[in-house]
Amino acid sequence: MMHYHLSPSNIYLMLIKSGFYEKPKKRKLIPVVLEKLDDEFLVNGGFTLVQLPTGYGKTSIVYSLALYGICNPKSYIRTLHVLPLRSIINDAYRGFIEGADRIGLRSVEDLVARQMMYVPGSPFLNRMLVFTTFDTFMMHLMKLPPPEIEKIVSDDNGWRSFGHYEVSRGAILESVVVLDEPQLLLDSPSSRNVLASAICFLAKARVPTVIMTATLPNELREYVKEWCKRENIQLRSIIYGENIRDDEFESIERSKNIKSEIRQIKKIQDIAKIFKKEYGQVKRILLVLNTVKRAISVYREIMDMGLKPVLLHGRMIAKDRDEAIKELKKDEWIAISTQVVEAGVNISAEVLITDAAPASSLIQRAGRVARFDEKEGKVIVIVDPKALSGGIYHVYDVELTQKTIEVLEKYREIAWRIPKVDDGVGYNELLNMAYECGSLVPRIKYIHQMLDPYTSSKDAVFYVLGGDFIRESNLVNVFVIDEDVDMGYGEFYSKYLNYVFPATLEFVEKIRSKSMKVLLYRQGRILSKSDYREINNMLRMAFPQIYMIYHRIIGVQISTDMYMRVAYGATSS
Repeated sequence: MMHYHLSPSNIYLMLIKSGFYEKPKKRKLIPVVLEKLDDEFLVNGGFTLVQLPTGYGKTSIVYSLALYGICNPKSYIRTLHVLPLRSIINDAYRGFIEGADRIGLRSVEDLVARQMMYVPGSPFLNRMLVFTTFDTFMMHLMKLPPPEIEKIVSDDNGWRSFGHYEVSRGAILESVVVLDEPQLLLDSPSSRNVLASAICFLAKARVPTVIMTATLPNELREYVKEWCKRENIQLRSIIYGENIRDDEFESIERSKNIKSEIRQIKKIQDIAKIFKKEYGQVKRILLVLNTVKRAISVYREIMDMGLKPVLLHGRMIAKDRDEAIKELKKDEWIAISTQVVEAGVNISAEVLITDAAPASSLIQRAGRVARFDEKEGKVIVIVDPKALSGGIYHVYDVELTQKTIEVLEKYREIAWRIPKVDDGVGYNELLNMAYECGSLVPRIKYIHQMLDPYTSSKDAVFYVLGGDFIRESNLVNVFVIDEDVDMGYGEFYSKYLNYVFPATLEFVEKIRSKSMKVLLYRQGRILSKSDYREINNMLRMAFPQIYMIYHRIIGVQISTDMYMRVAYGATSS
């Protein structure tokens, strides 16, 4: 009798054959990568660096690892898919659930979960496959589990609880961790330090870790190499253009004629003029702006032309975002977006008009051009000279942005779809020329907090909630609800989960008004309260997040009218 050898690569091939994917496209290199993730690596730990082109289907690696772990838990108990952007998580989660349904797997929701701010699918990361944000992942590593922050902070007589932080940390230690597109964290000094500290911890703890990306900067690669050497753990590198290549994929992508242009503008209205010249010549145009304010401004300009563009940004409720994504599945569309489109949004534009940005972000945006079967595409990079003269370029480091622009001006023809080419400049070469070779440095206090058995959640509170440690610790839930609320916790989240978006405290302060309410958690119920003074107190505190937790404020409530103004730039009716 013939026995079928179960392995991650064989699981991938079975998923392709069985119809797990809606549009199955077998990729030659996915099984090659999965074969490298063998039991020796999964049991003994270490790092595997995986760089594959944009649009190559890297998420299938996670799905295959998860199913292998479920079928063969002796190697590892679970798969943690750690992503830099919350907007990607819903797509990755939905892709797995829908794929499982296509092949007849039932009740997979009991094994799979999303865990992030306001989506408590697996509070202690114990499901077999967990999609989570880097911010949430780091809070667990730092001994501050998000579901227990309120217990840890809010007691009049001292620290009521230290939290069950070793439960989730234990879950991490018995997992295979996949860090997806972590280079997107390199553009912020605080995020750089936190990423460096996380890699240090995972190396010391010998957790099998896969760093999976389309763009792998040399500085990140060298940093991982250094820690693997220090801790005497294995490092495997699977780098497109160095030790693997897909000739068929490359032949198709190189046959595509994707032109690059750089345009300078004096005012934001000039972007709409550039769009107008392209409109009518192609069916799908994507505009990516660096801030929500800029995206809304361009959206209104194009609306005034009598067109109906799709808007996509981080201050939209889930219901609106899902509707926008659905529109982008059609044959013709105009989309205006922010950075949320950079990873995990599987669309293909014929023309990209984008604000200048650091190379890592620009490459991800260009990855949405001619992604499918198109033969031609165009990337138009918009440069705002006035913004280059400041300390930051919209939201980015001005030096990184300037260096990227200089490289683009020198090498006009970039192979946006291929990391490395024999004749010309692949996008990973653009990345390394723009970044040059910097260095990542972990924060000693973060390492101490994660590794020292005598530190606790009490020590982590002011690191995480009192400064700029990570982004989620400084965000507020903004719920879009017109009526007053008085209902049970479970009923509330079941009803309003799709009517919330995260916002910074600065943004909440900017839009606060007499009509804004606070949402309070009291004895198992969520209540609306019109208390302008409470909102003022919250925003003026040195540590507003701690104040919110202590007073059990789960977020703020705004009207639909206010939401339409801040999300779409609509005028009051």
